[in-house]
Amino acid sequence: MLAEKQSNFFPSRHCRRWILSIVRCCILGGVFLFFSYIAYLDFFPSLPTKETPVYFYSNQTRDDLKKIFQKAIAQAHDSLFIQMYGCTDPDILSSLAKASLQGKHVELYYDSSGSGDLHSAFSFATALRCSGLMHKKIVILDNTTVFLGTANFTTSSLKKHDNLVIGLYAPDLAHFLQYSLEPVHQCNLPSQSLLFWQLPDTEDRCLNHLIAQIEAAQHEIQLAMFTLTHPKILLALIAAQKRGVRVDIAVDSYAAKGASKKALSTLTMENIPVLRSRTGKLLHYKWCRIDRSYFFFGSANWTQAAFSKNEDYLVALFPLTSQQNKQIDTLWKKTH
Repeated sequence: MLAEKQSNFFPSRHCRRWILSIVRCCILGGVFLFFSYIAYLDFFPSLPTKETPVYFYSNQTRDDLKKIFQKAIAQAHDSLFIQMYGCTDPDILSSLAKASLQGKHVELYYDSSGSGDLHSAFSFATALRCSGLMHKKIVILDNTTVFLGTANFTTSSLKKHDNLVIGLYAPDLAHFLQYSLEPVHQCNLPSQSLLFWQLPDTEDRCLNHLIAQIEAAQHEIQLAMFTLTHPKILLALIAAQKRGVRVDIAVDSYAAKGASKKALSTLTMENIPVLRSRTGKLLHYKWCRIDRSYFFFGSANWTQAAFSKNEDYLVALFPLTSQQNKQIDTLWKKTH
């Protein structure tokens, strides 16, 4: 009687195989859907919109920067305005040439030391000359959408090195960047504010604001920087550490042996931890987070040349959202 009950309770061997087959199919189907979704995100990256105006992109968080810019170029309806220190990636240049042939108004301004002679091959390309480097990295679509950050249009920068690009749906900022000569601009996003400084800044308004925010820090400062040498910024960071603010710095390992060597030695002597990136690629970031609220980023390394000589820029975004802080946390973990 007991054996009969057990046989009724437990499924037959054939039934168990059938159930296991269904479970395996469900698991494999779930895995397939997951990786299909990841592939979809890679091939069809999201761009900023009026409803979702701010996107953080980094090749350290699986974002394909080349595909993002190629999609942006392809989706532009009327115009593309680009200021780019280095523009040598053949696929990007091909996308720009195609956009121009389609009747879109394309303006590409570049630095010949980082891009060579583009004008001889592309009529829409113009070399900019200035007292220092034309070091900006700015892409504007249709006078509405702006991409700012550290990535050049070179294959290694887009694919290999640590870079951060922030996409913004900000028509007023787009207009300012193309048509204004004013040194600073403030624009309001749905839940955040943004300050943009044109560099060089002969009156030190940008540098003074940056140092004031470091001096106002209460809890922590995280800094990820390719080249860090500006003496006034170094003094502000040391003073913050001495008054009890936690200061953590990550720098590029190559720059740490060269341009930043003396500055990093000074910071280390003041007991400020300095982390060096893994070799084999550049830590090309130029960002700083203060108290998980105030975020500086841009094209400018924190050097005297960037603030006083180069055509560069610095941006402040505040207050950071919880999602943005999570993204920055991930970037920080991958810096060293």
